[in-house]
Amino acid sequence: MNVDPPNQPASPRKPLNLDTAFAVNSSSESWQRALFDAVVETRRSKALPLICRARSIVDCRLAEIVFEEPSYPSEVLDLRSSQIYLELLLECVGNERGEFLWD
Repeated sequence: MNVDPPNQPASPRKPLNLDTAFAVNSSSESWQRALFDAVVETRRSKALPLICRARSIVDCRLAEIVFEEPSYPSEVLDLRSSQIYLELLLECVGNERGEFLWD
Protein backbone atom coordinates (compact mmCIF):
# COMPACT_ATOMS: atom_id res chain seq x y z
CA MET A 1 0.00 0.00 0.00
CA ASN A 2 1.33 3.41 -0.95
CA VAL A 3 1.17 5.74 2.05
CA ASP A 4 2.40 9.32 1.84
CA PRO A 5 4.64 10.51 4.70
CA PRO A 6 2.96 12.77 7.28
CA ASN A 7 2.86 16.51 6.57
CA GLN A 8 3.36 15.88 2.87
CA PRO A 9 0.72 16.62 0.28
CA ALA A 10 -1.00 13.58 -1.10
CA SER A 11 0.51 12.39 -4.33
CA PRO A 12 -1.79 12.72 -7.31
CA ARG A 13 -3.21 9.43 -8.45
CA LYS A 14 -4.33 8.71 -11.95
CA PRO A 15 -8.05 7.98 -12.14
CA LEU A 16 -8.99 4.45 -13.10
CA ASN A 17 -10.23 4.24 -16.65
CA LEU A 18 -12.95 1.59 -16.51
CA ASP A 19 -13.09 1.36 -20.29
CA THR A 20 -9.57 -0.07 -20.40
CA ALA A 21 -9.33 -1.63 -16.95
CA PHE A 22 -11.82 -4.35 -17.78
CA ALA A 23 -11.37 -4.45 -21.52
CA VAL A 24 -11.15 -7.92 -22.99
CA ASN A 25 -9.53 -8.72 -26.28
CA SER A 26 -12.05 -9.55 -29.00
CA SER A 27 -10.29 -12.91 -29.51
CA SER A 28 -10.84 -13.64 -25.84
CA GLU A 29 -14.49 -12.69 -26.10
CA SER A 30 -14.84 -14.89 -29.16
CA TRP A 31 -13.72 -18.12 -27.52
CA GLN A 32 -15.61 -17.36 -24.32
CA ARG A 33 -18.84 -16.76 -26.24
CA ALA A 34 -18.37 -19.93 -28.30
CA LEU A 35 -17.77 -21.93 -25.11
CA PHE A 36 -20.86 -20.44 -23.46
CA ASP A 37 -23.04 -21.19 -26.50
CA ALA A 38 -21.86 -24.81 -26.56
CA VAL A 39 -22.33 -25.36 -22.84
CA VAL A 40 -25.85 -23.95 -22.55
CA GLU A 41 -27.32 -25.65 -25.64
CA THR A 42 -29.70 -28.40 -24.53
CA ARG A 43 -30.66 -29.86 -27.91
CA ARG A 44 -28.29 -32.61 -28.95
CA SER A 45 -28.66 -31.86 -32.66
CA LYS A 46 -27.51 -28.28 -32.12
CA ALA A 47 -25.02 -28.97 -29.32
CA LEU A 48 -22.69 -31.14 -31.37
CA PRO A 49 -21.82 -28.50 -34.00
CA LEU A 50 -21.54 -25.81 -31.30
CA ILE A 51 -19.12 -27.97 -29.31
CA CYS A 52 -17.00 -28.63 -32.41
CA ARG A 53 -17.03 -24.92 -33.26
CA ALA A 54 -16.01 -23.95 -29.72
CA ARG A 55 -13.18 -26.50 -29.73
CA SER A 56 -11.85 -25.03 -32.96
CA ILE A 57 -12.04 -21.45 -31.68
CA VAL A 58 -10.35 -22.38 -28.38
CA ASP A 59 -7.57 -24.19 -30.26
CA CYS A 60 -7.08 -21.19 -32.54
CA ARG A 61 -6.89 -18.82 -29.58
CA LEU A 62 -4.24 -21.01 -27.94
CA ALA A 63 -2.25 -20.87 -31.18
CA GLU A 64 -2.59 -17.05 -31.27
CA ILE A 65 -1.26 -16.70 -27.74
CA VAL A 66 2.04 -18.21 -28.89
CA PHE A 67 2.63 -14.99 -30.84
CA GLU A 68 0.90 -12.42 -28.61
CA GLU A 69 0.16 -11.75 -24.97
CA PRO A 70 -2.90 -13.33 -23.36
CA SER A 71 -5.82 -10.95 -22.84
CA TYR A 72 -5.63 -11.55 -19.08
CA PRO A 73 -3.20 -13.47 -16.83
CA SER A 74 -5.12 -16.75 -16.51
CA GLU A 75 -6.35 -16.96 -20.10
CA VAL A 76 -4.08 -19.88 -21.03
CA LEU A 77 -5.25 -21.86 -18.01
CA ASP A 78 -8.88 -21.02 -18.83
CA LEU A 79 -8.37 -22.16 -22.43
CA ARG A 80 -6.84 -25.45 -21.31
CA SER A 81 -9.71 -26.02 -18.88
CA SER A 82 -12.15 -25.24 -21.66
CA GLN A 83 -10.53 -27.83 -23.89
CA ILE A 84 -10.99 -30.49 -21.22
CA TYR A 85 -14.58 -29.49 -20.51
CA LEU A 86 -15.50 -29.44 -24.21
CA GLU A 87 -13.95 -32.88 -24.66
CA LEU A 88 -16.03 -34.23 -21.77
CA LEU A 89 -19.12 -32.55 -23.14
CA LEU A 90 -18.48 -34.03 -26.58
CA GLU A 91 -18.19 -37.51 -25.07
CA CYS A 92 -21.55 -37.07 -23.34
CA VAL A 93 -23.30 -35.73 -26.43
CA GLY A 94 -21.77 -38.46 -28.53
CA ASN A 95 -22.78 -41.35 -26.29
CA GLU A 96 -25.56 -43.72 -27.31
CA ARG A 97 -28.09 -42.25 -24.90
CA GLY A 98 -27.09 -38.70 -25.82
CA GLU A 99 -27.20 -37.51 -22.23
CA PHE A 100 -25.56 -34.28 -21.23
CA LEU A 101 -23.49 -33.99 -18.06
CA TRP A 102 -26.41 -32.39 -16.25
CA ASP A 103 -29.06 -34.99 -17.31
